[in-house]
Amino acid sequence: MEDPDKLFRGYEEAMYKHDMVDHIAGMLEQLSEKVLRTQWHVIAAPSELARPLLRCA
Repeated sequence: MEDPDKLFRGYEEAMYKHDMVDHIAGMLEQLSEKVLRTQWHVIAAPSELARPLLRCA
């Protein structure tokens, strides 16, 4: 039987990694929504308005 402290540390490490993955996934989701909104506005905008936006991206 393994040491309970060692098992607990392994559990804490797994939960920390899970939280980090969850945080990164949330950030990527927000970023993808922002990119899609930006692309839609660029596509819908007349070309003279879209050029400066494309240079900034």
